[in-house]
Amino acid sequence: MISKWLRMLKARLLPKLASKHKSLEPSSGKGIKLYWEEMNMGFTLKVEGSETIELGLDNIQTVTYDTDTPNDSNARSTDVGATLRITGKILTATDGDKSDDTMKLALWSLVPAEKADCYRKLTVEVISADQVVRQICFPNAFVVDYTETYGDTEGVGSFSLYVKQKKDKTELAQILGGY
Repeated sequence: MISKWLRMLKARLLPKLASKHKSLEPSSGKGIKLYWEEMNMGFTLKVEGSETIELGLDNIQTVTYDTDTPNDSNARSTDVGATLRITGKILTATDGDKSDDTMKLALWSLVPAEKADCYRKLTVEVISADQVVRQICFPNAFVVDYTETYGDTEGVGSFSLYVKQKKDKTELAQILGGY
């Protein structure tokens, strides 16, 4: 049933897409994937410090923003924090491409608190239909947890990055969007 639906979708949709996207060929199976990626959400990550770390749409799978306040407070607390959890895939370099920057994330997670470089400017963009839905910027982000998981059936592996904005600088964190 699904394969019949996919054949029908390919026969009807790809010629229409090909007329709008000159690089698409209706006979190639790439059209459906390209259309899905254009309609689907994506994320970019940029970390600026002693070096620049950039991850894009191919790497990042989920982003979770959280405003962290004490749960036992009876009024709006002044103890407010901001966190981000970013998960994604570790990609290997192929065909002469450069490797992704997940290794740089791992090295950033090892920077000790005594060094100023443990705090870096982090910007995440949530993109949908070529528009930035949210841009979250932590000018003084630090790594709380970083995890890499490898398996023999999942490809290279996955990563999970948990960062916080420095608490005494929470007011400098920005959430922008709608442009």
